[in-house]
Amino acid sequence: MACPFFSLPVSDSMPRGFRELDVTSTAAIVSWFGFAIWATYLVFVEGYVQLYAENGLIETTQAYLLAAACGIYLATLALEKRSDKLLLLACSLLCYGFILREVDVETFDIPRALVLIWSGVGRNTTLAAAILAICLYAVLTDLAHYRKAAAAFCRSVPGVLLMAGGVFLIIGELIEKNKMIGQRVFFEEMAELLGYVLILLSSIAANAYLSGMSIRSMRPGKLRG
Repeated sequence: MACPFFSLPVSDSMPRGFRELDVTSTAAIVSWFGFAIWATYLVFVEGYVQLYAENGLIETTQAYLLAAACGIYLATLALEKRSDKLLLLACSLLCYGFILREVDVETFDIPRALVLIWSGVGRNTTLAAAILAICLYAVLTDLAHYRKAAAAFCRSVPGVLLMAGGVFLIIGELIEKNKMIGQRVFFEEMAELLGYVLILLSSIAANAYLSGMSIRSMRPGKLRG
């Protein structure tokens, strides 16, 4: 398939995933920077701290980004013929877990049973059980194949974007714990927002229809069905 990425003038020693960037990714990152400038003005000049409050604009945006990423991963899993579907299921589960982390379901008008499942111990238990089920399935079917597929995914553009998103989530966590930083919650939320933007871009890059290409490090007939 034709590749929508354009080459960037960087060193050949840089990993391939960083040497090429598509227009969608560029637009998303530029949009984040624009939002960051606007949000910084509101918080530090206008004093509008509600922007990063619980269930405020930033957290709501994070939840929508994660929901979109989760949906795209699941759509790719369901609609594309490929042999790395277990990895896509794990990615969608990761997004689902992050959604529950960001959304305060206790404040929603939903049945108590769903609150118990989607929050606290119930949330952690169900996520742990799902992760264990995925790992057991890989072990009992073809562990060597999934190890190879996982390594290929980590070297691919979607994998690099997903890991980069994880890095920004860790940065946000470190900022939140540093009490010497003024308005640390705001900076934490902005770092997490960028992380979730990168995770959404990962889901888009993993989808052959949306990205207009196959995952770069996967060869036809090898890891794709």
